[in-house]
Amino acid sequence: MSHATDTSFWAKNRNVFVLMIAQACYLSCSMTLVTFAGLAGEVLATNKAFATLPLSLVVLSTALSTGPMSMLMQRRSRRFGFRLGAVAGVAAALVAAYGVYSANFILLCLGALFFGPFQSSAQYYRFAAAESVESSGAARAISLVLVGGLIGALIAPSLTRWFNDVFLPFNFLGAFIFTGLVSALVLIPAALFRPLEKPFVAGTDAEPEDKGRPLSVILRTPTFVVAVLNAALGFA
Repeated sequence: MSHATDTSFWAKNRNVFVLMIAQACYLSCSMTLVTFAGLAGEVLATNKAFATLPLSLVVLSTALSTGPMSMLMQRRSRRFGFRLGAVAGVAAALVAAYGVYSANFILLCLGALFFGPFQSSAQYYRFAAAESVESSGAARAISLVLVGGLIGALIAPSLTRWFNDVFLPFNFLGAFIFTGLVSALVLIPAALFRPLEKPFVAGTDAEPEDKGRPLSVILRTPTFVVAVLNAALGFA
């Protein structure tokens, strides 16, 4: 009886748990980029004024790819988007790592640019978790996924330090190799992610034909404006 209950619990909440793991991997990568993209740029850039250009490119490409990634997931599936994002993360890390290895600032920037699709796909982990459960449990599902980020924040510093030491004398090469490996790990929870029957939160009465409010209306909503300002100030 207990075994059956445990199996049922896992089957019912599998997406939430695998997305928690994916979130831990994603935040490990994100923290590593924030820490080492600028440091590597400082070492490789001839003009030190461009040292933080790689990190700026990560932010820019994430912003530009978030909308297209959402539309791609709507046309294909959440799982397809998560897999594509993870592959982009691996490719980006390899290019950036080779840029560090060959002391090529342009390659470092190019690798940073390709991190955007990975980061934008990861923004939808929590939404996919909310869509995977009954509407009454959506908030808890989102919270559990975000807990995965805390796990990543705890383990990433020690692991990046170890990887950097292993790949000396190439400064910061280990950090980007670590990022590539962790990006690849996202493919495991993406493979375990159970496809959603419909792109809406389970338990709601939303009709598939309902396309929601136009973007122009959303942009004028006070709650949206406050949320954007809050996020901007937080990141700043």
